[in-house]
Amino acid sequence: MQLLSFQSQNLVVDYISFKFKELDNTTKKQIANYLLNIGFNSYQKSGKLAKPIKEPILVSSKNQFEVRFVGDNYYWSGTSLHFSGSNAARFYFFSKEQIIDWTIFSAGVLSRFDIYYSRQNKKDDKILNQDFLHECLKQIQQTNTNVGFDKNSKG
Repeated sequence: MQLLSFQSQNLVVDYISFKFKELDNTTKKQIANYLLNIGFNSYQKSGKLAKPIKEPILVSSKNQFEVRFVGDNYYWSGTSLHFSGSNAARFYFFSKEQIIDWTIFSAGVLSRFDIYYSRQNKKDDKILNQDFLHECLKQIQQTNTNVGFDKNSKG
């Protein structure tokens, strides 16, 4: 019997965030220091600015991954800890391998966990990606759901 995994199903962890209602500077430094030791540089940014400035908290040139502490949110008071893209995949890998000391995050709540399906195009595919997406959009629009499909700066 084959065990199911994200990898076997072509699923990729893309985003993980934790929310902290109150995160004092001492606790923030403890979390940043812990993450630094397992390969993550820590940065602070505001959640209210359109183009927030990424300010370093703890950074090492040896580290390949990063985490962002986001404060000043419009919709939520407190601080969020964001891992995105390959940073989220690495954090998930560490959690799967039981490397993460979860007591460090005990004051936080897992608030977001995004995955996506990744499939490479094959030579024998009968439809182009763009045509596939347009067909999906047509089907969704027939359900009277308020949905749109636009190409924008994010993709």
